[in-house]
Amino acid sequence: MRKELLNSLIKNSCEKLPAESCGFLLGNIQSRCYEVLSFIPVPNISKQSQTHFTMDPAVSIPILTNATHSILGIYHSHPTAAAEPSSLDTSTLWHTFPLYGIISLQNADRPHMQFYEIKKAAPISFNKLSFESD
Repeated sequence: MRKELLNSLIKNSCEKLPAESCGFLLGNIQSRCYEVLSFIPVPNISKQSQTHFTMDPAVSIPILTNATHSILGIYHSHPTAAAEPSSLDTSTLWHTFPLYGIISLQNADRPHMQFYEIKKAAPISFNKLSFESD
C-alpha cells in the first residue's frame, strides 16, 4: 500500500471519530501478494458505533455487486483499541474476503494499521435434503 493511500485511509478514519470507520479495500492479488490501490468508505450505521461497525447496506450492496470493483477485503478502525481482531471481528462473515484491515487510533500521535487473513477452522458443509413435490 502506498504511503499516501495509507495516510488518506487513516485521515478518513480520524474524521469519523469517535465512531469506528469502515469500508472496502480495492486492488489486485497475485500469488497471495495483495496490492491495495484504493478504498471506499462506507457509513457505519451501528447503534454502538464507538465499539462496533455495521456497513450501511444501501451503500455496501451496490459496491459488492459492481463487477468493476476488485474487492480485496474490508477495513475498519478501533478508536480506543489495538489493531487486533476482536472476538466480534472473527465471528462475522467478512472473513470470506482475503484481506481484513484494522486501524488502531488509540494512540492519536501514532495511528497504526494491520492487515489480517481470517480463516475459519471448520469448513462449511452442505447436506443434501430430499423433498417431495406434487
